[in-house]
Amino acid sequence: MNQRTMSRREQALEGQWKAASGKLFATRMEMVDQFDLRDSRIYILSEAGHALWAGTVTDLIDDHASRNRFRAALRQATAVHSVPSPQDATERMCMIYDLEAGEELRTLSAA
Repeated sequence: MNQRTMSRREQALEGQWKAASGKLFATRMEMVDQFDLRDSRIYILSEAGHALWAGTVTDLIDDHASRNRFRAALRQATAVHSVPSPQDATERMCMIYDLEAGEELRTLSAA
């Protein structure tokens, strides 16, 4: 199976994001030019392991400022991380702020 016929889910990698609170999140990592936004996920657009924007599809629809920040981040981002989004709006908002102030957790491996 070549890369073109692989589903996007198969191309996604596992990652980790350390939120500002210190909590670790297992993330799905995708290429910036190949990810799809889904209602049930929080996305983190990042460069060099630091968040440029974090949010949900709803943020892009409902919040003009978030939409502008997303567009700017999309031009600069080198990676996209995503995590499942909580259903509760307050919990989701707190999680977005925590993730956006965090950083990618990079693990070292011996080659």
